[in-house]
Amino acid sequence: MQAASVSQSMQSVERGALRARHAELGGLLRVAVMEGDEARIRRLLSELLRGQGLSKAQRISVQLKALLSLVQSLRCATVTDELTGLCNQRGFVQIGTRLLDVAARDGSAVHLVCFEVNDLARVVEAMGPTAADVLLRQ
Repeated sequence: MQAASVSQSMQSVERGALRARHAELGGLLRVAVMEGDEARIRRLLSELLRGQGLSKAQRISVQLKALLSLVQSLRCATVTDELTGLCNQRGFVQIGTRLLDVAARDGSAVHLVCFEVNDLARVVEAMGPTAADVLLRQ
């Protein structure tokens, strides 16, 4: 009876250690994604998936999905202003071009609007970058 109890305790400790390692790997993986370190992403993801008992094919499938998600995130980051969440100039041109092409093909009207804050550099100079950020968010 006591041997079974010790065995259960050991299994519980092992599960806790595994959960802690998965949490650690998850944190390291998030940092690697934010830094765009693809080699480290692959290594950490592989280690994380190996610990979950997945076959090599399953690990490759999960890694591929994760990398495709990363590519999509990076594409989004290149066309979006980080502060406002709105399209930056590159995004405006890409989306505008597509909308104009669709409108021309369908014979429909389309309206594109672009806003610019005049003298933003003066706001930064006079009130600081935080004030300029607040102005842009409004």
